[in-house]
Amino acid sequence: MSHPVKVDVYCFCYNESRIAPFIMDYWARFATNVYVYDNGSTDGVQDTLCADKRFNVEVRHYDSEDKLNDGIITGLRNSVWKQSRGAADFVVVCDFDEALYSKDMMRTLQTMMDDRKTICAPIIYELMSERLPEHVSEELLHGIIGRGVMNMAYGKHILFDPNIIDEINYLPGAHVCNPTGIVDYYDNKDVYLFHCKRIDIDLFKQKFMMMQSRMSETNRRNGWGVQYLAAMDVALMEYYEMMKNSIQLPI
Repeated sequence: MSHPVKVDVYCFCYNESRIAPFIMDYWARFATNVYVYDNGSTDGVQDTLCADKRFNVEVRHYDSEDKLNDGIITGLRNSVWKQSRGAADFVVVCDFDEALYSKDMMRTLQTMMDDRKTICAPIIYELMSERLPEHVSEELLHGIIGRGVMNMAYGKHILFDPNIIDEINYLPGAHVCNPTGIVDYYDNKDVYLFHCKRIDIDLFKQKFMMMQSRMSETNRRNGWGVQYLAAMDVALMEYYEMMKNSIQLPI
């Protein structure tokens, strides 16, 4: 699909085949090119990605010795998007379980360009569900699940202009960035970031244990990703508490 505003997506992936069809439906609404940095997935997600013809997909492997190493990921987050300078109007730099949405994304992006806004401050929700729903082509996940918890502290600024922002300067985890260049935030309250971490309890458990087992010494030494070193029952208690506090999404 050809879009009037060109957007390149840079996404980081490890064994995300179950949510891939849902995430790709969001990309199809605005992406020109999607560059997936895969850390050695073994669940066939690469085949799912490359089979989608709604946008150009390129899967790129990066190695971290089969460990979760936020030092390596942060270096990539802060550099790979620069290849889009002069080729794209905007870039999205995200984890695989983050879905960017606006009711009319092309109009929103055009407004950002017209108003010379160079980075977006989205409204952030944790999508909440006990079971991943069946995928229905191009029916967006937040509309199917319908419930979430607002989490502005998640803090991610994943959409920005690669031609005007000089450096994005993400810290490990990318919940904080210190961009340089012409930094002018778009905050019109019509762009949403949906975090799809707690959309299926069994999938959450599987991913939580995987993150624990793959935690690198670099992460442990620096205190990166330490939430995955908690006991499973503590993580599940938080999950159920968030489920209890979830609201109908006002979108």
